[in-house]
Amino acid sequence: MPLASLVHWLSSTPASSTLSTLAFWGSLAALVVGLRAWSKGYVCRVDRGLAGKTFLLTGGFSGVGLAVFQHLAAAGAQVIVLTPDPASPSTIQLLLLLRSSTSNERLYAEECDLSSPGSIKRFVEGWKKDAREGMVKDLEARIDGIVFCDEGGKTGSRDKARRLLTGRHIIVQLLMPVLLRSAATSTSPIRIVNTLDSAFYAAVTPNTFHPVSLVTEQTVEQVSAAGKGRQLSSSVVQDGQVALASVLLWREFQARISSNPEPNSFTGPPATSDARVPIASPILALSVSPGLLRSSLRSLFPFALRPPPHSRLPARLYTLLILAISLLTYPLVWIFGKSADEGAQVVLGAIMCDMERVGSSERVVKGPDGEKVGTEGLEGGKGVKKMRVRGGALYREGREVPLPLLDNLPTSTRGEFWGAECKELEYLVAHAQQEARSEASKTSKAATGDGRGKEKAT
Repeated sequence: MPLASLVHWLSSTPASSTLSTLAFWGSLAALVVGLRAWSKGYVCRVDRGLAGKTFLLTGGFSGVGLAVFQHLAAAGAQVIVLTPDPASPSTIQLLLLLRSSTSNERLYAEECDLSSPGSIKRFVEGWKKDAREGMVKDLEARIDGIVFCDEGGKTGSRDKARRLLTGRHIIVQLLMPVLLRSAATSTSPIRIVNTLDSAFYAAVTPNTFHPVSLVTEQTVEQVSAAGKGRQLSSSVVQDGQVALASVLLWREFQARISSNPEPNSFTGPPATSDARVPIASPILALSVSPGLLRSSLRSLFPFALRPPPHSRLPARLYTLLILAISLLTYPLVWIFGKSADEGAQVVLGAIMCDMERVGSSERVVKGPDGEKVGTEGLEGGKGVKKMRVRGGALYREGREVPLPLLDNLPTSTRGEFWGAECKELEYLVAHAQQEARSEASKTSKAATGDGRGKEKAT
């Protein structure tokens, strides 16, 4: 029936009008397809086997993290996903599905909540004690990379800063002895990939960027209640501040680990003038931005918002209005926003692409396995440059992103930020140790009390 109607319409319409209509719709379709292809951005075309490699992954059961998990599993890597609830039915089901679809049985989930220093410390202690490999399990299991992806969930800027900055830093510092021993037997540095959860870091200006306030007792929840638009703008800027501060954190970390690769070194020498200079280092820490994800765009137009306190619109009408706006803007979100798999491509590039070393005389490019890459291998197909990574840098769409704001940041500000972060880290680790001892003491007293009760009963 639709085909017959189409034939009838074409036969009854003048030829010139038909051609104009077809040309219009054809051009519109080509424009949409072209914009969609452009919005996909960088595609990682590196096909490298990761059999025998072990990666720790956070946020592996949602969004970009799940896409990275799938690709690493398909490449043969052993992947250990850190999650607050590894025994949940959804987590177990996803693990079983991925093991079946990728034919990779070396996929695991371990309990570790980056917002809880105690949970992080328990995981690290368990890893050092129980993680073994070899024929007789006499070798400490190595770690070839740590990939931090967004764990999702809506939290305040303070909690997000605690998780993305201090939480990620704590687990790396506590695992430092394991990472250094793994690097000693590897031909290439251990890679730490910090994935930004916000693409709006460019909205941050020198007047709004105060990294020290994100890790001290000062509040960052300075959202004005003057209007919804101002609240949204402030929220975007706050997310951008946290994202940019995480880039600064790993840039400073890279500068210090390159000059003083000592385990458990919470403090280090002052950073160099350019913390991105990749001196010979056992660890390569870098940041990546997945780009403008559909989930990020949809968060700007939520389907359900509480009406402002002084709104004249009824709550039901306000909700319907928000729903209508969301539905009308969804085609634009689909065209210009990235899917989770498309956003994961730059993360995979940071894991698999060659590493660039800048020496005093010439540039040397090495792959993840440590082999040198000749100058003919610096170009990809059709004259497109391959992605090459170096420590401390930020990458987006397969290219390094210049950050004048961080480059021009005073050395005193960077040192103050690093010092505040290290003090916060030491305090949280000490507090977690104290809580662990207190819990152990309570358990011991309870066990002793039960034993005495049994003796009296006897």
